[in-house]
Amino acid sequence: MGDRDWSDDIYLLLTSIGHYLKNGIPTDKRSIPFTELDFYSISNSSPRDLYHYLRNMSSREKVPYYKDLLKYLKQFPEPVTSRIVDRQYYKGRPLLLVVRGGVTVPVRFDDFDRVFSILEEKNIPTTKSNVMTAVTRQALQEDIFPILGLENSDKKVEKAPVFGNPYVKKINNVRKSV
Repeated sequence: MGDRDWSDDIYLLLTSIGHYLKNGIPTDKRSIPFTELDFYSISNSSPRDLYHYLRNMSSREKVPYYKDLLKYLKQFPEPVTSRIVDRQYYKGRPLLLVVRGGVTVPVRFDDFDRVFSILEEKNIPTTKSNVMTAVTRQALQEDIFPILGLENSDKKVEKAPVFGNPYVKKINNVRKSV
């Protein structure tokens, strides 16, 4: 580690994100794709900040999955505040049905409300994408935050240190004040 010129935490975070992007997130039943929800569950930085950090690195070849990380981080629409939805967004919408492997699960407004509480508690932006990923995982009785579940399991894989996300708390508060 001696000659790395970036912080160990950011290096571990980027390595973990790259690993999960390429390999998926291992769960008891299957490996699931890494999503925006997973990004915000382990990162205390904005995607834009990490993207610029990667682009300005002098020793890019030392970061595993460098090109995959750049491509992934670049695809986040900015600013995230324009993508935040509130609980009322889902009120009055038709019943959602989640289907996987022949199982159909109805999702009601109460389920969305519960997910909003969980995301707000964890300081994760309540974008449509994050809400739908969390609601789907919850409906299928999967772990909403599978990477955080790995922290407490016997499955030791490359993973980032888990942070709270003060960046996101500000974003969610912007939407509440509008």
